[in-house]
Amino acid sequence: DIMMPRLDGLGLLEKIRSHPDTKNIPVIFLSARAGEEAKVEGLEAGADDYLVKPFSVKELMARVESNIRIAQSRLAAEENLKNIITQSPVAMAIMRGEKLVIEIVNEMALEIWGRRYEDVIHRPIDEALPEIVEQGLHDLLKQVYTTGNPFFSSESPVTLVRNGNPETLFINFVFEPIKNSNNEIDRVVAVGFDVSQQVIARKKIEQSEAELEQEVKKRTHELNELNESLQQSNNDLQQFAHVASHDLKEPLRKIKIFSGRLADDPNTSFSEKSKLYIDKVNSAVNRMFIMVEGVLNYSMINSAAQTIESVDLNMVLKNIESDLELLISQKSASIQYKDLPSIEGAAVLLYQLFYNLVNNSLKFSRNDVRPKVSITSSIILKNNRQFAEIRVQDNGIGFEQDLAEKIFNTFERLNSKDRYEGPGLGLSLCKRIVLRHGGSIEAIGKEHQGAVFIVQLPLKQDKNSI
Repeated sequence: DIMMPRLDGLGLLEKIRSHPDTKNIPVIFLSARAGEEAKVEGLEAGADDYLVKPFSVKELMARVESNIRIAQSRLAAEENLKNIITQSPVAMAIMRGEKLVIEIVNEMALEIWGRRYEDVIHRPIDEALPEIVEQGLHDLLKQVYTTGNPFFSSESPVTLVRNGNPETLFINFVFEPIKNSNNEIDRVVAVGFDVSQQVIARKKIEQSEAELEQEVKKRTHELNELNESLQQSNNDLQQFAHVASHDLKEPLRKIKIFSGRLADDPNTSFSEKSKLYIDKVNSAVNRMFIMVEGVLNYSMINSAAQTIESVDLNMVLKNIESDLELLISQKSASIQYKDLPSIEGAAVLLYQLFYNLVNNSLKFSRNDVRPKVSITSSIILKNNRQFAEIRVQDNGIGFEQDLAEKIFNTFERLNSKDRYEGPGLGLSLCKRIVLRHGGSIEAIGKEHQGAVFIVQLPLKQDKNSI
């Protein structure tokens, strides 16, 4: 009855609604005050129904039964909501009213908070978790309750006193307002997910990547300095080899000239043994001259950029024939070539390439067989570019095929230097020239049955110099 003595109906209703154990009990106001204004006042105070005196027993019972059913439906709905929250795989809590009293909380939320159920239930959030006040989370919750605007945050650092110890977690969370049947905000639901492990793992990876990047930069700088040092050393060695080779050629030339004059001097007579010694001196000088020339050519191959021009390989071979005329005549050798293409490249380097290949074919000939060198060509398509494939084939001593790669190594020799002169740089020089032109070279051989050197060079260069 609204007009009860001491504690009237409105006061009793307030007490019932303020206690968590009784807040959902349906309440019907009884009053002698009729009229819409009195009824609205009672309903606005929170009553579920309003009955004006006098009334019949049947009407009272019908109102009671109706409100009990409504209350049961409401309780069932709230129980379902509670079950959903309790069984949710993410942390969830519902806070009621302006004080944000914790009404429902699940185990996931309690685990994140580091609190027991009885320590937080039916308590305002700022009392249950006082540490969130200074971090601004309590103000955010009140703002959501007041404005009705939800709040989202991702990977926010939150410091909580968990089991007595402060600990910083990274949380993805949402604060969402909940409205009652009167379309008024009366609760706020908080949903959160602990992403600390992922964030910490990512931060470690980012830190490792940053450290790795710094280490790479450091190593790159060191390598650049080392490359510069090596380049300088290489340049110095090339310069030294060039100067040394050039300076050695002059005394060798004089030894050869004066030993020849000594042998031809009509006023001097030599025994057969002395003449043999002079021949050995000349042979040693020739061998030394060839070695010095090889070192000089090898040191010059990368000493400077070479201008690109159109090179007629027929003219190159013709000049090589002229320069090797004496050796060709001595060995009764034949060199056959026809209709070789013109290609773009460095003329001096291409001359050295084919000079070495032809000279090798003549040098490594069999004693009982007249040397025969055949040079043929064809145009092939390789990597969408036209290449000239030139084959230099001879009938010399050949080599075992498993040594085909080894023969291109610097200072590599397959045969005794007493039988075949040279520093072992010729084929290595050939390979460097071919690679410098963007081509390739391979060797096919069989012992005592000759060798074939297959050179592939692009017809056109994409640079003005190499």
